Amino acid sequence: RGKAQFQMTGKGESFDPEIAKALFSGKGGLRVTEAQFASLDVGKMATQALGESLVKVMDQVPLLKGKQLSKAGPIESQYEVISSDFTLQKGLFDSPNFVAKAVAQKGIDLKGRTQVELKNCGLSAQWQVIDTYNLTKARDLSVEQGGVKIDHLLARGNDPVIFPIEVGGSCFSPQVNYGAVSGALIKVALENITRGAT
Repeated sequence: RGKAQFQMTGKGESFDPEIAKALFSGKGGLRVTEAQFASLDVGKMATQALGESLVKVMDQVPLLKGKQLSKAGPIESQYEVISSDFTLQKGLFDSPNFVAKAVAQKGIDLKGRTQVELKNCGLSAQWQVIDTYNLTKARDLSVEQGGVKIDHLLARGNDPVIFPIEVGGSCFSPQVNYGAVSGALIKVALENITRGAT
C-alpha cells in the first residue's frame, strides 16, 4: 500500500492475460512513498528472528549466557519509500536492488533482492534486515570480559544490527526463513569480543 510511481519500457504479445504475463519482457523502476506491506509484519519478523536465533548465538558465545534482550515495544512498519530497479522476463518480476527505507523511529529498513512470479504471486526475497533505529533493542546487548565492557555486541562499530533473512511463499502468505540469522550474529559477536580482548 502507498503512492506508487512506475516507469517501464517493454514489449509483449497476446490478448490473453495469462499468456501476456509469460511473454512480456521489460525493465524499469518503481518508487512507492508512504508505504506499508499488506501481508508482512516486518517488526514482528525482526523480533522473531532475533528471539529464535539468540539461543544459538549463546551456544557459540558463552559470555552471553543469562543475557536477554530488553523488551521492545510494538514496532510499526511505516516506510518513507520503497524503491528498486526491476526487470520483467518470462513472468518473473525481479528487483535486484530493493530498498525499503523506514520512517524515522517507525520501522525497520530492508535491503536486497525481491522476485515475484506474476502467474501465482510466488515470492522469493533475500533481504538484509537493518535495525537503523534500534527498535528491537538488539544493539543494547553488551558483555564484560576481563573487566572490559564490550558494548553493542551484535553490531559492527557504529552500524545498526544487521542480519539476513529469506522470504518465500507468496505475496499473500509470506514464509520467512531465519536460518542464516544466528550465523551472521555469531560472526559479529566473536569479532567484537576478539577486538575487545586485544
